[in-house]
Amino acid sequence: MATRSAIFATLLLSAAPIWADETTLGYDAFVAGAKVGGAEVKIERDDARYAISGTAWTIGVLNFVTQWQSMFTASGRFDDQSPVNDGYRFIERTRDKVKELFFQNGTLTYVKNGHVRSPQTPTSLDLLSTLFVSRDCASAGAEVHNGKDPFTLKLTGRESLPEARDGATERCSFELNNEDNERIDATVWLGQIDGLTVPVRLDVTGALEGTLKLHSTSPAAFTSASRRTTIKI
Repeated sequence: MATRSAIFATLLLSAAPIWADETTLGYDAFVAGAKVGGAEVKIERDDARYAISGTAWTIGVLNFVTQWQSMFTASGRFDDQSPVNDGYRFIERTRDKVKELFFQNGTLTYVKNGHVRSPQTPTSLDLLSTLFVSRDCASAGAEVHNGKDPFTLKLTGRESLPEARDGATERCSFELNNEDNERIDATVWLGQIDGLTVPVRLDVTGALEGTLKLHSTSPAAFTSASRRTTIKI
Protein backbone atom coordinates (compact mmCIF):
# COMPACT_ATOMS: atom_id res chain seq x y z
CA MET A 1 0.00 0.00 0.00
CA ALA A 2 2.82 2.43 0.85
CA THR A 3 4.50 1.69 -2.48
CA ARG A 4 1.25 2.36 -4.39
CA SER A 5 0.79 5.66 -2.52
CA ALA A 6 4.32 6.73 -3.35
CA ILE A 7 3.82 5.88 -7.03
CA PHE A 8 0.51 7.79 -7.10
CA ALA A 9 2.10 10.85 -5.49
CA THR A 10 4.95 10.75 -8.01
CA LEU A 11 2.49 10.61 -10.91
CA LEU A 12 0.58 13.61 -9.56
CA LEU A 13 3.76 15.63 -9.21
CA SER A 14 4.94 14.71 -12.68
CA ALA A 15 1.55 15.68 -14.15
CA ALA A 16 1.50 19.10 -12.46
CA PRO A 17 2.69 22.03 -14.60
CA ILE A 18 6.16 23.39 -13.94
CA TRP A 19 5.97 27.16 -13.64
CA ALA A 20 8.80 29.57 -14.32
CA ASP A 21 7.61 32.11 -11.74
CA GLU A 22 5.44 32.11 -8.63
CA THR A 23 4.29 35.04 -6.47
CA THR A 24 2.07 35.09 -3.37
CA LEU A 25 0.29 38.30 -2.35
CA GLY A 26 -1.32 39.00 1.02
CA TYR A 27 -4.15 41.54 1.36
CA ASP A 28 -6.16 43.12 4.18
CA ALA A 29 -9.79 44.16 3.64
CA PHE A 30 -11.36 47.26 5.24
CA VAL A 31 -14.85 48.77 5.43
CA ALA A 32 -15.18 52.33 6.77
CA GLY A 33 -11.60 52.10 8.04
CA ALA A 34 -12.15 48.94 10.10
CA LYS A 35 -10.34 45.75 9.16
CA VAL A 36 -12.93 43.11 8.30
CA GLY A 37 -10.97 40.35 6.55
CA GLY A 38 -8.09 39.29 4.38
CA ALA A 39 -7.06 37.41 1.27
CA GLU A 40 -4.10 35.50 -0.10
CA VAL A 41 -3.52 35.20 -3.85
CA LYS A 42 -0.91 32.97 -5.53
CA ILE A 43 0.04 33.64 -9.16
CA GLU A 44 1.99 31.08 -11.18
CA ARG A 45 3.00 31.69 -14.79
CA ASP A 46 5.43 31.20 -17.63
CA ASP A 47 5.62 32.80 -21.07
CA ALA A 48 2.56 30.93 -22.33
CA ARG A 49 0.28 30.15 -19.37
CA TYR A 50 -0.89 31.33 -15.96
CA ALA A 51 -2.73 30.01 -12.91
CA ILE A 52 -4.25 32.03 -10.06
CA SER A 53 -5.44 30.54 -6.77
CA GLY A 54 -6.30 31.85 -3.36
CA THR A 55 -8.58 32.26 -0.39
CA ALA A 56 -10.46 35.15 1.24
CA TRP A 57 -12.07 35.37 4.69
CA THR A 58 -13.74 37.63 7.23
CA ILE A 59 -12.61 38.36 10.77
CA GLY A 60 -14.05 39.85 13.95
CA VAL A 61 -17.69 40.81 14.21
CA LEU A 62 -18.33 40.30 10.50
CA ASN A 63 -17.03 36.74 10.69
CA PHE A 64 -19.16 36.09 13.78
CA VAL A 65 -22.26 37.24 11.90
CA THR A 66 -21.60 35.74 8.46
CA GLN A 67 -18.82 33.13 8.77
CA TRP A 68 -17.98 34.09 5.18
CA GLN A 69 -15.05 32.55 3.34
CA SER A 70 -14.13 32.02 -0.28
CA MET A 71 -11.75 29.88 -2.36
CA PHE A 72 -10.97 30.63 -5.99
CA THR A 73 -8.87 29.58 -8.97
CA ALA A 74 -8.45 30.80 -12.55
CA SER A 75 -6.19 29.54 -15.30
CA GLY A 76 -5.51 30.39 -18.89
CA ARG A 77 -2.98 31.33 -21.53
CA PHE A 78 -1.40 34.45 -22.96
CA ASP A 79 -2.24 35.70 -26.45
CA ASP A 80 0.03 38.59 -27.47
CA GLN A 81 0.78 39.07 -23.74
CA SER A 82 -2.93 39.42 -22.93
CA PRO A 83 -4.66 36.82 -20.71
CA VAL A 84 -7.26 34.46 -22.16
CA ASN A 85 -9.13 32.54 -19.47
CA ASP A 86 -9.71 28.81 -20.00
CA GLY A 87 -11.23 27.86 -16.64
CA TYR A 88 -12.11 29.08 -13.16
CA ARG A 89 -13.74 28.00 -9.93
CA PHE A 90 -15.27 30.09 -7.12
CA ILE A 91 -16.52 28.60 -3.86
CA GLU A 92 -18.29 30.85 -1.35
CA ARG A 93 -19.44 29.69 2.08
CA THR A 94 -21.44 31.50 4.75
CA ARG A 95 -23.21 30.40 7.91
CA ASP A 96 -26.18 28.97 5.97
CA LYS A 97 -25.19 29.05 2.29
CA VAL A 98 -22.72 27.38 -0.08
CA LYS A 99 -22.27 28.59 -3.66
CA GLU A 100 -19.91 27.19 -6.31
CA LEU A 101 -19.14 28.37 -9.84
CA PHE A 102 -17.18 26.02 -12.07
CA PHE A 103 -16.16 26.84 -15.64
CA GLN A 104 -14.30 24.33 -17.79
CA ASN A 105 -14.35 23.30 -21.46
CA GLY A 106 -16.69 26.15 -22.33
CA THR A 107 -19.40 25.16 -19.82
CA LEU A 108 -20.37 27.10 -16.68
CA THR A 109 -22.01 25.24 -13.79
CA TYR A 110 -23.52 27.05 -10.80
CA VAL A 111 -24.36 25.10 -7.64
CA LYS A 112 -26.21 26.84 -4.77
CA ASN A 113 -26.97 24.82 -1.65
CA GLY A 114 -26.86 21.63 -3.70
CA HIS A 115 -29.11 22.88 -6.52
CA VAL A 116 -27.39 22.79 -9.92
CA ARG A 117 -27.97 25.47 -12.55
CA SER A 118 -26.35 26.18 -15.91
CA PRO A 119 -26.39 29.96 -16.47
CA GLN A 120 -25.16 31.63 -19.62
CA THR A 121 -21.36 31.75 -19.71
CA PRO A 122 -19.93 35.30 -19.70
CA THR A 123 -17.80 36.06 -22.74
CA SER A 124 -15.56 38.71 -21.14
CA LEU A 125 -12.41 38.20 -19.08
CA ASP A 126 -12.86 37.11 -15.47
CA LEU A 127 -12.06 39.51 -12.63
CA LEU A 128 -9.09 37.49 -11.30
CA SER A 129 -7.30 37.47 -14.66
CA THR A 130 -8.10 41.15 -15.17
CA LEU A 131 -6.62 42.15 -11.80
CA PHE A 132 -3.58 39.91 -11.58
CA VAL A 133 -2.21 39.11 -15.05
CA SER A 134 -3.29 42.02 -17.29
CA ARG A 135 -0.52 44.29 -18.52
CA ASP A 136 -2.01 47.63 -17.41
CA CYS A 137 -5.26 49.55 -16.87
CA ALA A 138 -5.98 50.07 -20.55
CA SER A 139 -5.77 46.35 -21.39
CA ALA A 140 -8.64 45.44 -19.06
CA GLY A 141 -11.19 45.70 -21.89
CA ALA A 142 -14.78 46.99 -21.96
CA GLU A 143 -16.32 44.13 -19.94
CA VAL A 144 -15.42 41.92 -16.99
CA HIS A 145 -17.24 39.27 -14.99
CA ASN A 146 -17.15 37.88 -11.45
CA GLY A 147 -17.66 34.28 -12.55
CA LYS A 148 -21.36 34.51 -13.36
CA ASP A 149 -22.47 38.14 -13.73
CA PRO A 150 -21.09 40.45 -16.46
CA PHE A 151 -20.16 44.09 -15.83
CA THR A 152 -19.47 46.85 -18.32
CA LEU A 153 -16.10 48.42 -17.57
CA LYS A 154 -15.16 52.01 -18.39
CA LEU A 155 -11.75 53.50 -17.70
CA THR A 156 -12.46 57.03 -16.41
CA GLY A 157 -9.00 58.10 -15.25
CA ARG A 158 -5.36 57.07 -15.43
CA GLU A 159 -2.35 58.63 -13.72
CA SER A 160 1.31 57.59 -13.64
CA LEU A 161 3.07 57.71 -10.28
CA PRO A 162 6.73 58.13 -11.30
CA GLU A 163 8.14 58.02 -7.76
CA ALA A 164 6.53 54.61 -7.11
CA ARG A 165 5.10 55.53 -3.73
CA ASP A 166 4.89 52.39 -1.60
CA GLY A 167 5.21 50.22 -4.69
CA ALA A 168 2.41 51.88 -6.72
CA THR A 169 3.42 53.16 -10.17
CA GLU A 170 -0.03 53.83 -11.66
CA ARG A 171 -3.48 54.85 -10.43
CA CYS A 172 -6.57 54.04 -12.48
CA SER A 173 -10.27 54.79 -12.01
CA PHE A 174 -13.06 52.63 -13.40
CA GLU A 175 -16.84 52.69 -13.60
CA LEU A 176 -18.56 49.28 -13.49
CA ASN A 177 -22.25 48.63 -14.16
CA ASN A 178 -24.11 45.33 -13.95
CA GLU A 179 -27.23 44.23 -15.83
CA ASP A 180 -29.44 45.91 -13.19
CA ASN A 181 -27.61 49.24 -13.73
CA GLU A 182 -26.05 49.04 -10.27
CA ARG A 183 -22.88 51.10 -10.35
CA ILE A 184 -19.52 50.50 -8.69
CA ASP A 185 -16.71 53.07 -8.82
CA ALA A 186 -13.27 51.52 -8.40
CA THR A 187 -9.83 53.12 -7.99
CA VAL A 188 -6.86 50.80 -8.39
CA TRP A 189 -3.26 51.51 -7.45
CA LEU A 190 -1.00 49.23 -9.51
CA GLY A 191 2.59 48.20 -8.82
CA GLN A 192 5.24 46.03 -10.47
CA ILE A 193 5.98 42.90 -8.45
CA ASP A 194 8.04 40.02 -9.85
CA GLY A 195 7.38 41.29 -13.36
CA LEU A 196 3.61 41.40 -12.80
CA THR A 197 1.33 44.44 -12.71
CA VAL A 198 -0.89 43.82 -9.67
CA PRO A 199 -3.14 45.85 -7.34
CA VAL A 200 -1.35 47.45 -4.41
CA ARG A 201 -4.61 48.99 -3.27
CA LEU A 202 -8.22 48.82 -4.47
CA ASP A 203 -11.01 51.18 -3.33
CA VAL A 204 -14.63 50.53 -4.33
CA THR A 205 -17.74 52.63 -3.66
CA GLY A 206 -21.37 52.49 -4.77
CA ALA A 207 -23.18 49.14 -4.89
CA LEU A 208 -20.12 47.64 -3.19
CA GLU A 209 -18.06 49.44 -0.53
CA GLY A 210 -14.61 48.65 0.79
CA THR A 211 -10.83 48.82 0.48
CA LEU A 212 -8.27 46.12 -0.23
CA LYS A 213 -4.62 46.80 0.68
CA LEU A 214 -1.57 44.70 -0.12
CA HIS A 215 0.48 44.05 3.01
CA SER A 216 3.00 41.37 1.98
CA THR A 217 4.59 39.62 -0.97
CA SER A 218 6.57 36.40 -1.27
CA PRO A 219 9.06 36.66 -2.79
CA ALA A 220 9.26 40.46 -2.56
CA ALA A 221 10.53 42.17 -5.70
CA PHE A 222 9.33 45.77 -6.05
CA THR A 223 10.74 47.65 -9.01
CA SER A 224 11.45 50.75 -6.97
CA ALA A 225 14.45 52.20 -5.23
CA SER A 226 13.28 50.86 -1.87
CA ARG A 227 12.27 47.18 -1.86
CA ARG A 228 10.13 45.97 1.00
CA THR A 229 7.92 43.11 2.10
CA THR A 230 5.38 45.23 4.00
CA ILE A 231 3.37 47.98 2.35
CA LYS A 232 1.43 50.81 3.92
CA ILE A 233 -0.72 53.22 1.91
